[in-house]
This record gives sequence, structure tokens and C-alpha cells, in this order.
Amino acid sequence: MRTSEGLKQGHFDQLGERTSYFELMTGRSERLAVQLAQGGGPEVEQLRAYGMVQREKARQELVGVVEGLLAGKVASGADFRAKLLEVGYSTGKDGEGKGLLIDDATGAKFRTDELTPHGQALDPQLNAAVVRTQEAEYAQSAAGQRATEQAERAARGQQAHQGRAVLEMDSKDLALIKGYFSQEGAGVRPGLVQADGRVKLEVVYEHTQPSIRGINTLLNQAQKWTGVTVQEDRHDREHRQVGATRRGEELKAERSQSKGQSRGGGMSMGD
Repeated sequence: MRTSEGLKQGHFDQLGERTSYFELMTGRSERLAVQLAQGGGPEVEQLRAYGMVQREKARQELVGVVEGLLAGKVASGADFRAKLLEVGYSTGKDGEGKGLLIDDATGAKFRTDELTPHGQALDPQLNAAVVRTQEAEYAQSAAGQRATEQAERAARGQQAHQGRAVLEMDSKDLALIKGYFSQEGAGVRPGLVQADGRVKLEVVYEHTQPSIRGINTLLNQAQKWTGVTVQEDRHDREHRQVGATRRGEELKAERSQSKGQSRGGGMSMGD
């Protein structure tokens, strides 16, 4: 009995606390509603101050999000807005038609001039991010790589028919590899030995020279030599291979012609 009475008393106490809290909140809500209707009051000001604090917190969080997005790839303004939407921010316009970013979680709305990532205006940084992304994508494209190679060739004064490759190797292998290319008629220009014992060898040639087949074979083999790296642009790689194929066809035609002339000469002598 005593236990039952104790439980009942505890229940009544909790009910009383809830009722008191409900009455308190109801009273505050009523006062707030009245103050709003009358144009203001202490509780309205407290609520407004609290709202401003929360809005500023949301603004700072949004600035951090924007800074992160601007550091990555941004293909366009539409892409930027899509990325914001993915993380809970939509876009809209105010009564003057100016752009807004909206925190969907809190409903906080911000004009773009309120957002200063890295302490600077948003729009110029967004434009710069788009340009940077487009330039990076172009540089990675086949057209971009060709343009870079052509600019580098022009800076070296390298003509279209002139080939160039740079081989890096251990200095102990320099004499042997240099000899291989020299025997095939390529020009060789060794660089200085570095502190780590590595050295670079510049190999120069022409895509149409008679010995291009041997040079082409050596450069293909060098790709697989242990401890050797080969640097050459796409233009030279493609044109030396084409030159080697063409030279092979020329030699084959010359041999065929030579055999035909030899057979023809023998028949004449027989007559």
C-alpha cells in the first residue's frame, strides 16, 4: 500500500510540474503575441536578439561551405548552385530581384554581398574558380596537351621535323646508352651529373633521317630499360614511329626493285 501510494504521489508531482511548465510557456507565448501586436516589447527584443545570433551562426557556416566549394572544381554558376543544393542550401531572389542563398535547415536568407569567403566578394571568386576549372580541364584534354607541347617546342626553337627525347639514368649507364644512340646517327647531349648520381641525356634527330628505324627502336626499348625514364612529347613519339614505318616501306621497295633488276639483267645475258 505504501509503495502504491508513493507511486501515485510521484505521478501527481510530475503532472504538476508539466502543468506548471505548460502554463509558463503558454503565458510567455501570449505575452509575446501581445507584444508583437503592439509593435514590440522585452520578450520580442529577446527573441529578435536570439534570432540574430542564430542567423550570424548560419551565415558563418555558409561562408565556410562556400570556401570549400570554391577550392574544388566549379564548372559553371549552375554547377556551383547544384553543389550548394546538395549540402542543404537553395537559391532565390529578394524583392529587388537580387540573388539569395537560403539555409534550408533554418530558413535564413543571405544576399551574396553578405557572404565574403576569404574576406573577399563572392562573385569574382566564383568567376575565378570557373575559369580555373575550365583551364585545368583543357590542359588535361588532348587539345590542351598538344597546345602545351607546341608552345614548349616553339620556346626551344624545335621545328616540326625535328625529334627530341630526354632520357634520365644512373651516371654509370651514360656512356653505354650514349653510344647506342650515336651509332644510329642521333645527336646526344649529356647534362651534368646530379647529387643523387642521376644524369639526363638529350637525344635529337630528324623524323625522316635514314636511320630513323634504329632510333625509333632504341627509344621504344628505352621505355623498358631498368633505371631509365624517357620524356618526349606526343608529336615526336607519333612522328618517329610514322617515319620508321615509312623508312621500312622504302627499304622494302628498294630491295624489291633491286631483285627485279637483277633477274632482268640475268635474262639479257642468257639471250
